[in-house]
Amino acid sequence: MIKKLSDLSIGQSFFVISISIVAIMLLLSTGVTNQLVFSRTDRLIETTSKEINKQVIMNYENYLSSVIDISNTMQKYIVDLTKTNEIDKLSELLLATTNLERNIKHIALLDDKGMVIAASTPLTINPHIQDIDWFKQAINMPDIHHFSSLHTET
Repeated sequence: MIKKLSDLSIGQSFFVISISIVAIMLLLSTGVTNQLVFSRTDRLIETTSKEINKQVIMNYENYLSSVIDISNTMQKYIVDLTKTNEIDKLSELLLATTNLERNIKHIALLDDKGMVIAASTPLTINPHIQDIDWFKQAINMPDIHHFSSLHTET
């Protein structure tokens, strides 16, 4: 390569060296630019992911808080209605709650034997409900709110 450069005129040698320097500078600037862009992109992705996670956690906490508030309110009304022996109004309360709260599809109030006291809609309960895990947990830990996903107990 150096032998070929010596065969060139000064103008041609200057041109080849200039092109080589420009090519090296372009490669270096491209490398530096890519590094800056990718590092900023990585930071942006990381920051965005963290913000999305925070939002998901906040929404979940708000949802849980809302469900617990509904449960506490219903518990107060249930206690009041049972004290005044107005058991027949419990189903109306449960139905009204499912109509007002779109996240709640069905509510049933069962005694510790698994018998239906009131429900938002008519239902048939599995005769072996006392053997189902969520029911056992609810009976064994009455001070804790128990929620379950949709399931069929018939």
